Amino acid sequence: MRSLLVLLAVLLALPAAAQDFLTQGREALARASYQYDADSLLTARGLLSLAATAEGPEADWATYYAALADYRLATVFWASDPERADEHALQGTNAIAELRREDSDDPVLNAEAAAL
Repeated sequence: MRSLLVLLAVLLALPAAAQDFLTQGREALARASYQYDADSLLTARGLLSLAATAEGPEADWATYYAALADYRLATVFWASDPERADEHALQGTNAIAELRREDSDDPVLNAEAAAL
């Protein structure tokens, strides 16, 4: 019950905390990418997914970085768990396709999404 209350408090504070989740998620993704560690990548993806639920440009960038985390997770799981690798690759592909459909006002985000 206590964890549910904590989660509810986090979700209520989400709009104000979206930038923090984005920053923490990007930093965690950078560290996890160098470590090539699935658990760390999953943690980073979770933070980025929280940031992506907000509105505005932070959410678009969080979606991009979550897709990047999915692609990195796909490479980590490729040899050990191909089904899980496919799942993450598909999630990343779908997120990028959605970003490209929305066509953000941010030319850097559009370029990064197209490259990914």
